Amino acid sequence: MTLKYDFDMFYVVPRHLQEQMRAMGVDEAKVSERVALFRDERTVAALWQADSEVQDLFLASGFGLNVYSSGAPEGCYPAEDKAARLEAVAQLSETLTESRQVLTRNNWGEFSITDFLDHLGAAKPVDMAGIRPDERNAPMSMELASASLPMVYTPDDKGRNLPMLMTKVAFWTLFGITIGQYSGMLF
Repeated sequence: MTLKYDFDMFYVVPRHLQEQMRAMGVDEAKVSERVALFRDERTVAALWQADSEVQDLFLASGFGLNVYSSGAPEGCYPAEDKAARLEAVAQLSETLTESRQVLTRNNWGEFSITDFLDHLGAAKPVDMAGIRPDERNAPMSMELASASLPMVYTPDDKGRNLPMLMTKVAFWTLFGITIGQYSGMLF
């Protein structure tokens, strides 16, 4: 079975909070930080099984090694993410050009760079408004956040999954936001 190479942009600061974060004086680089994440768990698992140099190529290019889905249909991506996707793909292309030996000398496991590049050429932007509300920006309770976190794969030989750290706690820590400031952003 071939891997699915759809990926989405995950924004560290949800879009509906970005203006408020800027108003609080948070650095623009932190406010607009994003990462490209594959939707399919098997694709991410394949990257975890590849050599560390292959993983490093993706990490250096703005990709992450965990799973996220925007809700866009297979073969499509949110139109609003087009520029961010192009930046990630351009960075990956530059990184691959600088590290050509990784293409031939390293174990890519099940991940096929050729299939991935073919997928990039075929993926189409789609207006998400008619498909599903943008839940990436919906505030969540701590209970809901911890219940719905994506799984991240460990590179161990047993293939065990570990839940990601609680998103909101990491968010608060990353930006030095107090609980009072955070609750003020929601109400």
